[in-house]
Amino acid sequence: MRFRLKGSIPDPGPLPFRPSPEPNDRIRFQVSGLPPDKDLHFSIRNPKHRRHCRFKELRGAAIAAMAGRARYSGPIQLNVEILARELDRSLPEYLGGIMDTLDGSHAPSFTYLPVVYQDDCQVVSASVGYEPAQDDSYVVEIIFLDEEWRPVPSKALGDGISIESADA
Repeated sequence: MRFRLKGSIPDPGPLPFRPSPEPNDRIRFQVSGLPPDKDLHFSIRNPKHRRHCRFKELRGAAIAAMAGRARYSGPIQLNVEILARELDRSLPEYLGGIMDTLDGSHAPSFTYLPVVYQDDCQVVSASVGYEPAQDDSYVVEIIFLDEEWRPVPSKALGDGISIESADA
C-alpha cells in the first residue's frame, strides 16, 4: 500500500545536541514582524494557517537562541515587548501564541519538537507589553527559573541573542 502526502511536511525542528540551560540562565532575542497569536479556531501551527509564517519565524529565532540546547524541564519566566505601529490582535492572544510556539506539539498533520520547554504550563510568570514604533518587531526574554522560583527582574532588552546568568 502506498501513501502520498499532499503539500509540504512541516519541519519538526532539530534534535538538541547540548544540555538544557541551567537555572537562572536567560535567553533574549528580537524577531521582525508581529508575533504569532493564539487562534482557538485554527491552529497557527498548521502550515495552512494564514499567519503560519509568524509561527515559523519565532520558532527559528528561538532555535537559534537555544543554540542546540535541550528543552528546559523546570519553571519558566517569559517577558515579551512588542514594538509596532498597531496591533492586529490583543496582548493576551499574542502571549498565548508565543507560549504555544515555544513548546512541543502534535496533531494528525504535524509534529513539532519542543524548542524552549515541553509544555506552556511551565510558564509560571509572564509579562507582555506594547510600545508604538515605526517598524514591527518584538523582543522575547526567557528566564529559566529554579524549582524555588521567584520572578526575576528583566534586564534591558536589546538587539541580538544572548545567554547569560541571571546572577551576573
